[in-house]
Amino acid sequence: MRFTTRKLAIFLLAAALPLLSSCGEGEKLVISGKLGKANRLNEQVKKLIRSRKYTKALPLARKALAYREKSLKPDHALVLESQDALATIYQATRRYEKASVLFWKRLATLERTVGPGHIEVAHTLYKMAPSFGNLGEFAKATTLLKRARAIYEKNLGLDHAFIADTLRRQASVYELIGLWEDAAPLLKEARSMRARLAKRARKNKAAKKG
Repeated sequence: MRFTTRKLAIFLLAAALPLLSSCGEGEKLVISGKLGKANRLNEQVKKLIRSRKYTKALPLARKALAYREKSLKPDHALVLESQDALATIYQATRRYEKASVLFWKRLATLERTVGPGHIEVAHTLYKMAPSFGNLGEFAKATTLLKRARAIYEKNLGLDHAFIADTLRRQASVYELIGLWEDAAPLLKEARSMRARLAKRARKNKAAKKG
């Protein structure tokens, strides 16, 4: 489902209402102020991540997460969003242990709230695998990616860009430990999948024009 800016604002406000209704007027203002700051910080963080300015994004992402954790329940979507952003920054700046802790925390919440087969679980598994690869925990990284692939296939079918990316990432893990024979078929499968997807996209585009 795609949200317009107006719909998203209404959705986020509705999500925060149960929390605000249990507070006194002074507490509501404090919570509202913290959430406003967190949201503004989060917008800056997203722009900095897109620009790969991770060092600048790091302190802002920490503050945004802290504000949201103080104002919202641990399983709130905005808390999970900030956890993902900060973990991504930690991973990009080679703070792999810190990244893995946050990713595990996010994963556990998602498995509990939306279920172990949800596509958001697959996204998290895919994102966290490089941290374990860089920590030398190659078996764990491979296990995470295999699980991500299985969830993607169940939700998206056998051919999808997410699956191709997962295959390439798993091949990279194998290459790190010199398992070239295991990496090669995964890379071949990923290339073939990308080719099929590109061909399908061209056909769909031509059909629309026709």
